[in-house]
Amino acid sequence: MIPILIIAINLLVLREPLGARQAIGVAVSLCGVLLIVAHGDLDTLLHLMPLFGSLLAWLFLGEALAWYHYCGAVLIFSGLFITSR
Repeated sequence: MIPILIIAINLLVLREPLGARQAIGVAVSLCGVLLIVAHGDLDTLLHLMPLFGSLLAWLFLGEALAWYHYCGAVLIFSGLFITSR
C-alpha cells in the first residue's frame, strides 16, 4: 500500500514521472511486503520498520549511524530469531 501511495504522491503533488529505477524499487518493495504478509509474518515487518527507517535516513538523508543503531539492529534480529523458532 505504501509504495502505491508514494507513486500517487509523486505523480499528483510533485508532478514527476516515475523512472525505471524507481519503478523497480517500488515493485521489489511491494513484492517483499506481500510475501511477508502472505506468510502471516506481519509482526516481522512491523518489528523491522525502525531498522528500515534508520537505514533509509542514512541512505537518503546522509544521517550518521551511531552505536545505538547497531545495538538496536542486533536486538531486533535476535528478537526475531527467538520468536520465529
